[in-house]
Amino acid sequence: MRNPGTGGANAAFGVEGAKMSDMNNANLVVRAIRDIEEGEEILFDYGDSARPAWRCLSSYGFVPDFSASVETGDDDVAIENVAELWMNGLRFDVDPESVPYDLVEVAAAQALLDGESNDEDEEKYGLLTPGVARSIARRATDSAYRLLLEPGINASIDNEDEESPETIHSESLAASLRWSQYSVLLSFAENLERFSFQAQQNEAEKA
Repeated sequence: MRNPGTGGANAAFGVEGAKMSDMNNANLVVRAIRDIEEGEEILFDYGDSARPAWRCLSSYGFVPDFSASVETGDDDVAIENVAELWMNGLRFDVDPESVPYDLVEVAAAQALLDGESNDEDEEKYGLLTPGVARSIARRATDSAYRLLLEPGINASIDNEDEESPETIHSESLAASLRWSQYSVLLSFAENLERFSFQAQQNEAEKA
């Protein structure tokens, strides 16, 4: 079988044998990109058209299992999922592997106003101080748990439509997308908390 393997592809496909204006000898070829065990399912990466999760849903009608990142066939690492995070009225796309600089700037300004950061911290760490990291992590965690509290589609439809197959399928897809976004935000927050804790540990060891 050939199935989507956005979180762990073991094969890649492409057109081989094609010539300019001559496709007679062209073939669609599937090749392994790692060793495949006997009986193992063949999985290939849908590429950027399936990342992030909402684009995969829009393009192919399903939500892939959450994976922070995935190795591609050319030794690159692609970000598998991003999530929407709002802070101080501004929208940012975040992923578990990095923090948008614009988000750091907004959070740093707010942390300075709240007394969670200072000039000494900025000299040591730049704008992403432990205090700023904690404030972004709190916001991401709050947003993640808020996703779990969002009402489902059934909460806003007429009773007679509740049991239709289309409604059940739509509800399932919406729940999958919310769970994907929740997983991204929580992983993003955990990495920031880990950075903040490690920075504090390093400071304590120096004292």
